[in-house]
Amino acid sequence: MFTIGRQREKQHAAKFARNDADKLLVERVIDAAHDLMEGIASPDTIAPVLAEAFVIGGSGAWEQVGSWLHQLAHEHPALSKIWVQLAPHRSAKIRFRVSACLNEMPADIRLQLASIFLSDPSPRVRSKTAGEIYMRPTPDMLPLLQNRLAQESDGQVVSSIRLALSVYDKIAA
Repeated sequence: MFTIGRQREKQHAAKFARNDADKLLVERVIDAAHDLMEGIASPDTIAPVLAEAFVIGGSGAWEQVGSWLHQLAHEHPALSKIWVQLAPHRSAKIRFRVSACLNEMPADIRLQLASIFLSDPSPRVRSKTAGEIYMRPTPDMLPLLQNRLAQESDGQVVSSIRLALSVYDKIAA
């Protein structure tokens, strides 16, 4: 995995952190990532660092954590289990964050979580999931969207699902 170096990554990341607490969280993630790449740490030892930062980080921080998780999981697929562990989080805010990262996940996990999130109790999570599918439509998502549309009662979510489905109409044409 390519990086611009531990210190330069931290300097760059600091530009997106909204406060000192988030800056420290992201720096901790960067240190963990570099420790993993250097063989000092294992995926199992850094997984809790990534998960915690994703959950407690604010805007600008959790997105960076998601990006690091995506990159690291390419070389260490076991880290992808973090997405599955966070998906049933009691907070809709965290489930929304995970759904926002759907397109950064391996295909099997993406399908599994899209199915779960399209039935989430939170309309915001359901709508975000449809939006992510819209951004990266794959054939395996079409039946999920069609099934959810038949059940959906929230107008905003219906609109999001219809928009996602419209991409499939264009692909078929």
